[in-house]
Order: sequence, then structure tokens, then C-alpha cells
Amino acid sequence: MLKTLNSVNYFKQAVNRSELIREQKKDTLPSSSQQIPIGLDLPEGFTIGEAIGKGDCFFHAVAQGLEQLKPNRGFTVKSLRRICRLFAESQLNIDSSWLKEALKNDCRIISYYVPRIGFTANDIEKGSEVIDRLKLNVPVWGLPEIEGRIICIVYNVRLHFVEITLNGDEEVVITHHLIDKEGYQKDILNSEILSKKIYYTKDTIHIVNQGGLHFQPILRGTVQQTSLYYYKTMASEKKLDSESVYFRQNFEAEMKDVTDNQMDHTRQVKRL
Repeated sequence: MLKTLNSVNYFKQAVNRSELIREQKKDTLPSSSQQIPIGLDLPEGFTIGEAIGKGDCFFHAVAQGLEQLKPNRGFTVKSLRRICRLFAESQLNIDSSWLKEALKNDCRIISYYVPRIGFTANDIEKGSEVIDRLKLNVPVWGLPEIEGRIICIVYNVRLHFVEITLNGDEEVVITHHLIDKEGYQKDILNSEILSKKIYYTKDTIHIVNQGGLHFQPILRGTVQQTSLYYYKTMASEKKLDSESVYFRQNFEAEMKDVTDNQMDHTRQVKRL
């Protein structure tokens, strides 16, 4: 059984998230020489893509992976943040909610999380009465074990997260994690064969963190081909506001099924 972990190495890479967000105020694409980190041997045909900064990188990286798996669905930072907000709303009255426990482990509560998770860095820059009232200066960061799991539940996918760090001897350490609807499992792919095989597993999104809490997508295709997903997910963002009513109606119908299934699963576990 997968479970939510209380600590992950990438949390230790910064004193706090707001300081890192201030360092990520540029949305420029790094040069190609920065795309392949030393020590990460990707299978042939896969490329590390790019993602915007300012605290939205996790959602942008995952949106690109989803767009490659499920084309023409209009995945964006905003749409995934809304998914997380609506999912969190569906958990408010579920005492045994894994999300409440995961947020608690991250020193947060769901009532604080719900009104804030939906706002992007761009929303905060534009400002609004609601944002001022919430005193939002930076967006809520997306994390594999929280927002990643929500996305896996809603879209029935798995998230393969590659974490690249340096040990005390300045040697590169690569750790593979898997997240699905059941939870988070750390360092599961501890062999080269398994870590290569996962890239060809059906319905699996791949992202990488190379330090500094910045997430990037790992996509099938060349640098030129994968860059199209960067711009496509950015362009789709502009359509979202006009579709928000339709989006919410359809999502609420989907979430009813998800919540019903979750409650059924909880009842079965209690019987055992």
C-alpha cells in the first residue's frame, strides 16, 4: 500500500518557499545545455522540458505531461489548481480524508488551503479584492504527495517523480518516486532496469526536480517537439475563464463519483 510521507529531500533545499519564489521571477527558458543534468540517463526519445517559475512550476510540468497523455483537453496551471481546490472542497466533511492528514503533516489545515490553492502567480500579480483579503503574496506550491496525488485521483494517472540532489561529497544522487491514487511511495525504482521501464508504463506522467524546488516535465520527443507542450499549455490558459462555468459543472459530476468511490473504499477498510 502506498502512503503519504512526512518528509521529502527536496523540502530541505530551501529555508522557505517564498524566498525561492522570489528567485524564480523570470519565465525565460534555460539554454539547452541546462536541460540534461549530470547523472540522469533518460531513455532514448525522452527530453526534459521547461516549466514556468514563480511557484507554478509543478502544475505547469504536470499539465504538459497530461497534455501529452490526453491530448486536446486544455490542461493548464489554472485548470489543475482548480481541480485541486474543488477536490479539497469535496473533502471538507470527510473526517478520514487523506488530504487533511497530508496537509496537517505539512503544517497546514484544509480550511486555509481551499480558498488559496486555486490562485496562480499571475492571478496574484494582477491582484483582486479576494487576494487582498486572503493576504496572498505568493501562490501555494504544488507538491507531488499532495497536489500530485489529487491529480492522479481525478485523471486516473500515475506520477513518476525524479529527484536529483547532491550528497555531502557533492556526488549526484538520483531518487525515483511514484504517486498514484493510493498515495506516495519513495525510492521505489531502486534498479536501473525498473527506472528505465517506468518511462514506458501506460498513463504515467514524468517530472524531475533538479534542485531549488523547480519542477520540469520529462516528455517523449525532441527538444523542439516538447517545447510545443510548453506553449500549448500556456495558450490554453487564456481560454479557461470563459469556460469556468462549464468546467465546474462537469468537474462536480466527476468528483461525486470519485468521492463515492473513496467513501466505499473507506467503509471496506473499516470492515477489515
